[in-house]
Parts: sequence; structure tokens; C-alpha cells
Amino acid sequence: MKNESKILIIILLANIIMLIGCNQKDNIKDDSTQILNPIQSNIIQEEYFQVQAVNHIQTSASGEGIIFPQQGHTGFVNSVAFSPDGSKIFSSSLNDRTIRIWDVATGRLIRNIPRLVFKALTHDGSQIIAGIMVNNQNITDSTIKILDSVTGEEIKTIPGNLTHCRVDIVLSPDGRQLITIYHNINPHHRSAPIIKIWNTATWEQVNNFLYELDGFFPMAFSPDGKLLIAGSRDNGGFKILDAVTGHEIRTIPENAGRFVSFNYDGSQFISRANNELKIWDTNTGSEIISIHGNYNSIAFNPDGSHIAVTSGRFGRELIRLIDLTTGREIRTASNFLGHTSEIDCIAFSPDGRYIVSGSKDLSVRIWDASTGEEIRNFPGNNADVNSLAISPDGRSIITGSHFNRNAIIWNIATGNKIQNLEHAAGVNYVSFSPDGKHILTGTGAAHNHNRIIKLWDIISGQEFRTLSEHGASIFSIQFCPDGRYLVSGLSNGLIKHSDVISGQDIREFPGHNGNSFVIFNSDGKQILSSSSIDSSIKLWDVATDQKIKIFTVPERERIHAVSFTSCDRRFLTSSSTNHETFIRLWEISTGNIIRTVTFSPWGNVFITFNNDASQFVTSSPDGTFRILDAVTGLRIKTFSGHTGRITSVVFSSDGRQIISSSDDRSIRVWDILSGREIAQFMSFNDGEWAVFTPDGFYNASLNGHSHLDVLVDGNLRDMEEYRSVFFRPDIVEARLQYVNRRNNQ
Repeated sequence: MKNESKILIIILLANIIMLIGCNQKDNIKDDSTQILNPIQSNIIQEEYFQVQAVNHIQTSASGEGIIFPQQGHTGFVNSVAFSPDGSKIFSSSLNDRTIRIWDVATGRLIRNIPRLVFKALTHDGSQIIAGIMVNNQNITDSTIKILDSVTGEEIKTIPGNLTHCRVDIVLSPDGRQLITIYHNINPHHRSAPIIKIWNTATWEQVNNFLYELDGFFPMAFSPDGKLLIAGSRDNGGFKILDAVTGHEIRTIPENAGRFVSFNYDGSQFISRANNELKIWDTNTGSEIISIHGNYNSIAFNPDGSHIAVTSGRFGRELIRLIDLTTGREIRTASNFLGHTSEIDCIAFSPDGRYIVSGSKDLSVRIWDASTGEEIRNFPGNNADVNSLAISPDGRSIITGSHFNRNAIIWNIATGNKIQNLEHAAGVNYVSFSPDGKHILTGTGAAHNHNRIIKLWDIISGQEFRTLSEHGASIFSIQFCPDGRYLVSGLSNGLIKHSDVISGQDIREFPGHNGNSFVIFNSDGKQILSSSSIDSSIKLWDVATDQKIKIFTVPERERIHAVSFTSCDRRFLTSSSTNHETFIRLWEISTGNIIRTVTFSPWGNVFITFNNDASQFVTSSPDGTFRILDAVTGLRIKTFSGHTGRITSVVFSSDGRQIISSSDDRSIRVWDILSGREIAQFMSFNDGEWAVFTPDGFYNASLNGHSHLDVLVDGNLRDMEEYRSVFFRPDIVEARLQYVNRRNNQ
């Protein structure tokens, strides 16, 4: 113990000497060292030893962050499964593209595996079979990944080397064979599914009769592994095959519908056709019972005596238990109530005592199968961030949430949540006034009547002006440079001028055929507007609302953003096709294109230019975003950390920091010079909040720590146990303030 203390003291002294040396040698500063060791003499020593404690606790080989937010799904839950011992639940969402592992006993989230969707568990529960999502239509890049179910770490990748396909899998009961079925979903080139068989011990591909199914494809093994169900890609029929020889045992006719699942011993199976469920005898192929009803998902209980089905919409989503002998409902509609949106998936625990369900309300719930009572709720996280702005002085940020119907003001220097501005509808747009004293929020969507703009006082958080209701969704809003007027672009193509002082609309005029993006030049005398609908950019005179000039891009291109250059004589546009992205520099006086930079989209979605339009940001569906040079198109820096799609990116006024928000419900502050994440801000459904650094220190509201866990020796522990180590608002503030100080030097 004494030797360890001596080593720590020596390392600490070496760090301090290095800091002093860096400051004395030509005033050159090592950014990476100073970000980790803020130059505040009263906390250097404490923080150093805290970092040692953190490094001792953090032993995960996966490189995960130490802080682990307890956060439910942010998209519809499409798949749920119990582990073989019933201690864990695996859930997955096609929308948020994550697999989440939950502890049944405590209700805590154990692991969040991003950018993958759940396919199956191996028979012993030790491995997860997962697919890679490309978009929300269950289209993958045909790759299958095998993961350790405890650590979430990748064991094996099975490349499919196919495009435009949906991948289904069938795992044998003994776990020795994995069948992958690649369905071609290209509407212009229809072909039979490609079937591959894998030995799971070696993960080598093996060949057998399954390549010769003549229009049928594997769907499931019987529980004993002796039979294989194969379904038709063209009609509703299917075949029962000998799983060893491949010989056809019997054919089930087309009116049987689609195969759903076997019961526990394989003696029966269930199929679905239109508004009817059919139970079949596996040995004879005869129909046992038919059950009428429009059901979303179905599951056999372990002893095969009854099934659980889900039905209902619009606030009355039900789970029903049906006796397979009589076809009658066991539980009444008063049971299993709780979900507020359609239930997409359902499963029994291995002992049949519990049912787990996943829903479009983003939650996963456990129910007592005998009483219908809810045992546990793993709620989703509705605290989305779809708009973001930074104050002119760089001290505050504001975020807008559509689902939570609020805007939150954060102090970027301390990490504290300052104000919560509640709205009657989802907040689609936020902005600061040029003097930083007021905040503008735009609300509403096309289907509701709360499409209004509000002005707020940043100090008091009080609303002081409501502008008249708009007739369409608010697509973009901007203050003029002197802050006296607003211009808003609407989803119906109109452009509207409003007076900030009186709150009255001054005038409106048609701009485009659809979503209008608007931006002032530096003196507020001209406006550029653009729309991806009509592929045009228009220059307007603010005083007269007269159109000065029209600029167009090819019709096949979608315009993402426009920005004046610093001299106002030129502007930049970003547009793209499905295959390429184009950055163009235009001369306003002539209408000519001076320069075009073309690059591969890299899964790119264009977001924004920086303040002088010299750089721009593109993002990837995997949550990574990049800064590129607007002249050359060359990459300047890549930022990795988000686990969901990027929703907003803004540059600080001095261009030295960048702030991003994502579908993963986090806001992250980055240092552009080093490319490092400085801190992560997160708001939760109950109004609590937390801000934490990549190495684990955090600040939070009174009960914010209840949403946080800490990774200890690869296991998650309740943050309450380690609060004394990690709750360090002073360190969080020092990190944020140090970068600000360095940027101002």
C-alpha cells in the first residue's frame, strides 16, 4: 500500500512539473494534458487522485464510459426475450437501433448495445445473434454479428456481402447450426432468398439440402430439432421437413397463412391468416382449433396450454390469454392494462410465471401471467433533443424537445440546468436573440393547432410575447441582426415577417413549394431562402419582399442548407443525391457557381456551416459526425461518441467548440482543436438531469444520480454507492470553464 502511494505521488509530481514546464516553454500548452488536469490549484491534487480511483474502478475492455445512464428505449420496441434462466430480458428497437439488457430482479438496465438489433439468443443464453440496421425498414447490410451476452463484446462477424436485403435467422435448438436467409427486397429485381448454413462451433459455412427448397425458405426448427418448417415466399403455405434428411413430411395448404411458432414440445404449432389464428397438430397436419381476432403478436406459454396475444389500438392496448382447448379468453380485458400504444412483441418467461411485452410507447413491461398485474416497467426515454442553439456569448445552450414539449436552458460553463420552458406542443425550433437576452421557440406540427412562436426572457424564464398562430409547421426561424424582426419559413412554403416588439405579423409571401429554410445576411437587408421540394434558392429584398434572384440545383438533388459567406457577396449551398453530396460556392451578382466540391455521402446527412462558412458538418447514421473544409471537402476532424442519429450541431461563436444532440437523448460539448468530448448533458423524463465527463465525474439535480450507474469490474453498480467518488460538480465546471478560458486566450 505504501509503495502504491509513493508511485501515485511520483506520478502526480511529474504531472505538475510537466504542466509548469509547458507553461514556461514558449507558452506552448499541451491541450490533452490540460483538459485532463484543469489549471486550478485547489483541485489539481484532488482530481488526480480521483482519476486514479476511476481508473481502478473502470476495467472494461470494451472502452465504455464509466458513467452509464439508466435510459430506456428511444424508439418502438419490436423484440423481447427472456434469458434461459429468466433473470434477464433482452429488448430491441428498429427505430433506435439498440439492444438493451435488463435485470429482472432490480429493473435496472445492465447494458446498452448500440447500432444493432436483436435476432436471437443461443440455447444457453451465452451469445446474442444480432443484425446491423441501415434504416428503420429492417434493411441491413446483410451482416450478422455474434456477441457475448454478458459483456456485449463482439465474438464473430458473419459478412453476407449482399445489398438490398432483409436477413432472417433460424437457430437449431442445440445451437449447433445457424441458418441465415437473405430476402431480396429490391423492387426492381425480385429473386429467391439466398440461404446459408453455419456451424456455430467454427462459424464455417456448410452446405446441405436447404439450398434446394424450390421457392420455400426455413422458418423454424421444432424444439427437439427433428423437424424444420419452411414457408413459401409466394403464398401462405408451408412445408414440414425432416431436419436431418431434408425430406418433405407434409405440406400445409395456402389457406393456413403464415407460420408463427411451435409449442414447447413441438406437438403443435400456430399460424396466422388474416383475422384468424390456427392451431395445428404437427404429427397429422390437421387443424385443431381456429381462433378469430386481429392480433399483433402471439406467444405459446411453456406448457402449451394457452397462448398470449396482443390487440388493440389508440390507448387501449391489451394482452389476452386464450385457452387452446376451448379457444376462449382466460383473462378479461381489465387485466394487463398499462401500455399506451400498440404492443409489438410478447414472450413468456421460461417458467411461465411472467410475460414480457414491448410496445410503441417505448416501454418494456413485465406482467404476472396468472393475475395480469404489472410487475415491472422499463420505461422509454421521451426526452428527445431535436433542436439546439448556443447563446452569442457562448455561456448557455438551449435545447428543444418534441415529445416532452419543452425547451431547456443549460449553463455551458457549469453544466447546470437553468430553466425548463414548458409548451403545449412539441418544440421544433429554438434560437437566441442577437443580444442573448431572449429566447425564441417554435412549436407544433402539421396535425395540431399549436403552431406558434414564443419569446422568452432568458433570466426569468418567463414568456413575454406570443406571436400569432401559423397555418403550417414552422420549418425555420431567424432573428434579423438587430433583433427587431423575425423571419420564419413554413412547411407550406410561405415566408413570414413578424415584429418582435409588438408580436404582430408584418407580412407574408409565398417562397417555395414546400419546407422553406430562411437566413439573413449580415446587415439584415437580404434573405436567402431554400427548399428541397423545388430545388431552388431565392434571394429576397427584406424591405420590399421582392425576389431579387433565383438559383437552382438539379431536380434530383435535395437542398439541405444555405449560408452567406462573411462578405455577403457569395453564399454556400449543400445538396445531395442518394450517391453524392455537393458543396457549391455561388457568386450572387452573376448567379454563377464559382466552385463545386463533390464527395461520397459516407451515409452523410448535412447539418450546418460554421459562422464564416469555411467549414461544414456531415453526420453518419452511426452517430459519428465530421467537420470538413468547405473549399476542398477534406476532412478536418471526426467526432465519435453518440450512439444515435445526430439531430443538431452548432458551432460556438468563436468556432472553437461544437455542441451536438442526438437520438440517444444526449447533448455533448466537444473541443474542436483536440476533437475530445468535454462533457455530456442529459435530461430525463421526470425532469431530473445530469452532466458528466468522459472519465466519470458528474453533476446532477437532487435525484439525478438515480438515473446513473457506474461500471465496476465490468459490472454495473448503483451510483449511490460511489457518489462520494464521482459527484464532483467542481471538476465538471473546471473542465468546461478551462476549455472556455483556453479558447479566449
